[in-house]
Amino acid sequence: RAAFRTHAGSFEERWAKAKAIAAAVLGAAKATGCEDAVFLQPAEPACPQVMCFLRGDVAALELARDTLQERTGERLFGGVRPVPPHLRKRLEAEGRVVADWNYFEMTVGPQHLGMDDLVFQKAWEAFFSAL
Repeated sequence: RAAFRTHAGSFEERWAKAKAIAAAVLGAAKATGCEDAVFLQPAEPACPQVMCFLRGDVAALELARDTLQERTGERLFGGVRPVPPHLRKRLEAEGRVVADWNYFEMTVGPQHLGMDDLVFQKAWEAFFSAL
């Protein structure tokens, strides 16, 4: 509750930034031919948080993340986790093989607001290129 009260005044701005970052992630995937390696839930953020699903082995995803961080200092996500049970049926209904997907929760905080959207686009392009 304390964090909510602290940052409630920037909700709209962080939500707009989440939409811009989501567009950057999907744009980077398209630019690198990796459209089938990522999807967001919800497809357009409804708040400053969105679940980002990445297709691939955890070790490969984290190696691409770590390589990017070593090269640029940018860290796109902490760790990835298997698809939660409550979303497995949804993914299966969409024709996705659940075992192929992992996810992380992308949360936009005040520290992201001053960053240019192009930073996110370029970092995600480098990530997808490393897969």
